[in-house]
Amino acid sequence: MKLAVNVIKLMALALLVAVLVHPLKSEAAVNTSAPDLTMTIGNVKGYVGDTVDVPVKINKPNKGIAAYGVELNYDSSALEVVGIKEGYGSGDTAACSQNKEGCFWSSYDNSKGYLRTAWADTTAGDHPITETTTLFTVEFKIKDGKKLGANPLTVDSSNKESLSFSDVSNHPLNVEVENGQLTTAKSSNADLSSLQLSNGKLTPAFSKTVDTYKASVAHSVDSISIATKAEDAHSTVTINGKPATDQYSLETGDNTFKINVQAQDGTSKDYTIKVTREKDQTTVNNQTDSGKGTHASTGTSQTDSSNGTHVKTLPKTGDDSYIDRYLNIGIGAVTAAILITLVIYYRKKRMTQD
Repeated sequence: MKLAVNVIKLMALALLVAVLVHPLKSEAAVNTSAPDLTMTIGNVKGYVGDTVDVPVKINKPNKGIAAYGVELNYDSSALEVVGIKEGYGSGDTAACSQNKEGCFWSSYDNSKGYLRTAWADTTAGDHPITETTTLFTVEFKIKDGKKLGANPLTVDSSNKESLSFSDVSNHPLNVEVENGQLTTAKSSNADLSSLQLSNGKLTPAFSKTVDTYKASVAHSVDSISIATKAEDAHSTVTINGKPATDQYSLETGDNTFKINVQAQDGTSKDYTIKVTREKDQTTVNNQTDSGKGTHASTGTSQTDSSNGTHVKTLPKTGDDSYIDRYLNIGIGAVTAAILITLVIYYRKKRMTQD
C-alpha cells in the first residue's frame, strides 16, 4: 500500500512538471455545461514604479480539485513579473510531497508575457481543494513607460492548453474564468509625509495639508539642515529650486526656504519655512549702553551719542568742573548750553555778592 501511495506521488510530481512545460489539455476549456467553479483574476490599480500583488482565486467548487494548470497572459511592455506566491500548496520542491496541501510550481517569461502555475494533491486524492481559496498571487512591477491605463490579465479559456482543472477521479472540471486587469497611472501625489529641522521648532506642527511654517533659532546657530520625505517615493523634492543639501547657511534675521514637491504626473506643491535667526545679544547690549551715553573712556573731547554732537570739555578748575561734568553725562547740546549759562550766571552773581 505504501509503495502504491509513493508511486501516485511520483506520478503527481511528474504531472506537474509536464504542466509547466506544456499545460494539460482539458475538455473543460470548451465545456458548455454549468461551471463546476469560477476562477477570478484580481482587478488592481498601481502607479509607475510600484510593485503590486494580483490574486487569483476560486470560489467553492462543486467537486474537489485534485490538480490544476493555468497559463496567464499579460502585456510585457507595461508589466513585469517579479514573483509568484503560492496561496494553496507548498512551493518547497524538496518537501512538498509531505505537505497535505500538495505541491505548487510556477514559472514565467517576461519576454513573451506569460506565466504558468501548476498544483497537485500528492496524497492521492485525500486532500483536494474543496473550499473558496486563493490559488496564487502574482507580483507585478509596473514599468516606467508611456503605456498607461488598463492592462488585461487573461487566461485563454478557449485554448485547451491554457486551463486545466481535474477532480480526484482525474475527470476534467468545467471552469468559468473572470479575467482581471492591472490599471496603471502616474501618481498625482505631491504631499510631504514628514518635514523636520535640525534646530528650531516648526510652528505650527507639521501636517501635509499645511504649507506655511515658521521657526526661530539662536544667533549661535549659523546653519540648519532640512529633512523632507515625500509621501510618494516616486516624487521629486527640491529646496529653493535645487536638490536638497546637508546644510543651509543662515543670515541674521529671516531666512526663507521654499520646498517644492513634484509628483509623477507633473502635479506640484510648495511648502514654505521662514527661519528667523536671532540677533547677536552682545552687539545689542553694547548698542543699548551707547544709547544711554555711557563711554568707555574720557578725554579732552567727547561725542554726545544721543544726537551725535561733538563737544569739547573745559579745564577742570573751580566751578568749571561742573560744566565738564554736565558735558560728560551724555545730555543733549541744547540742555548743556542752558546749564553752562546758569552755572556762569550764578558764579558771577556770587562773586558780586562777595
